[in-house]
Amino acid sequence: LSRDSPDHYDIDIFSLLVPPFRIELVEAGRPRRRFGWRWNNGQNHGSCETIWFENREPENMDADEEEKYIRDLEFIRQDVVSYRGFFIPPTNEEYQRMSTHW
Repeated sequence: LSRDSPDHYDIDIFSLLVPPFRIELVEAGRPRRRFGWRWNNGQNHGSCETIWFENREPENMDADEEEKYIRDLEFIRQDVVSYRGFFIPPTNEEYQRMSTHW
């Protein structure tokens, strides 16, 4: 991107914080599944919050299905550390503030 682009990031090569510019599909539960997507930076704990395609959880799950669904959700949530609270990548200004703390 051009330095004049509003989407341009001034990335600090010495920071361990990489911007989340990849899109990742996620799913939770089986056989009744819930699908969504999120921005990710390709590193552990580098995901933004998940945007679910359906706002509600699957219905009529038996105990095993519900347990699997809850485990999957927890696994998905554990990867949201650096960008907790962000559903889209942070602006350059937000990123700059965040990268000074890493």
